[in-house]
Amino acid sequence: MSEVNAAKGPLAGVRILDFTRFQAGPAGSMHLGDLGAEIIKVENPRIGDLGRYYPTPNLPASSYFQALNRNKRSIAIDYQTPEGKEVLLRLARDCDVVMENFRPGIMESLGLGYADVNAVNSAIIYLHVTGFGREGPWAKRPCFDLVAQAMSGLMSVTGETEGSALPAGATIGDQATALYGAIGILSALVHRLRTGEGQELDVAMIDATMAMQTWEISTYLMCGVVPSRVGAGKNLDGDVWRRFDTSDGALVISGVFNMTASGETRWDALCHVLKLEDLVGNPDYDSPMTRAGREGEFYPRMEEVFRKKTTAEWLALLEASDLIAGPVYDYAEATSSPQVIQNGLIQEFDHPVAGRLRAIGTPVRLSKTPAAIRARAPELGEHTAEILTSAGYSSEEIAKLRDQNIIREQG
Repeated sequence: MSEVNAAKGPLAGVRILDFTRFQAGPAGSMHLGDLGAEIIKVENPRIGDLGRYYPTPNLPASSYFQALNRNKRSIAIDYQTPEGKEVLLRLARDCDVVMENFRPGIMESLGLGYADVNAVNSAIIYLHVTGFGREGPWAKRPCFDLVAQAMSGLMSVTGETEGSALPAGATIGDQATALYGAIGILSALVHRLRTGEGQELDVAMIDATMAMQTWEISTYLMCGVVPSRVGAGKNLDGDVWRRFDTSDGALVISGVFNMTASGETRWDALCHVLKLEDLVGNPDYDSPMTRAGREGEFYPRMEEVFRKKTTAEWLALLEASDLIAGPVYDYAEATSSPQVIQNGLIQEFDHPVAGRLRAIGTPVRLSKTPAAIRARAPELGEHTAEILTSAGYSSEEIAKLRDQNIIREQG
């Protein structure tokens, strides 16, 4: 039994046939693999997942692929051939979940769509990860993260007030889609546990990216006001929710609408810390409702004061007054922070070429069935023979598939 298959997490025993590539699908199956599911990654035998070839500075392996495909086994098989389709349908009979993120209609044209798999496994849970959905005027359009950010409205509220719309610094659309896909699969597994029924699921990137903006978009839908870019902060509720530059960096403050542990309003506490005493008790600023729309009156004054001390000096004063604040970290600072280290989020694993690598692990901590990085991302076709053997194929049958160039093994 391979290291990947020796899962102890809460999803141990769940088997997933994963056709997804790039990020929105593989990140979702990775999360399920961290939780113990067995992930069989199906790849084209000629090139595999194109994410394998994303360039990475100072590393003889793609960090993109390694980050998204741990805890998986790779089978390299030509699924465009009748023989390849037959093998995959045979594997699907013993799987709980199928995942794919091709354009709508591709899997059906290959004879590997939901109806085809359901015919050999009526309890199958089948997830389609799409750009825009399986039906509708945009269904056939290709979509990557940046397009989802642009068309979901996310970019319209990101950037400086007077500047152009900007994308987020991380692939929020891909990751949101992956998480909602994983949630959908977990929900369907619970339903099947209760009823025995499988089902077909669809998660669209445009929907997932909009769903990550539930508060902001719902506020527009309820009140009809289109929010604008606010640069260093947010403008929905009159709260102080903003980045402030300090003498040596930056910090953020939020949650000023409520009370400190001592019962003082956080607005008053903040004004006391900044020695802006004239803002305390002022009816123009004594609630989020009265402050809303007047940010231009007090933010410049606050910004001027914050530039007079270092980030560390301000954080000590803010935390002493029970204000909700934090420094603005880069990746080096964030990953070396003592709390992140204490949480065990950064995990290590060995790569045969790149050596010892570090990566972000799962943020879900379970006391009895912990998630873990049990294995690095697989080489293309690394587990082809192993997977076929576990599905009942003899060494002679595997050799025949190899000779016909239907499958590829590592190397």
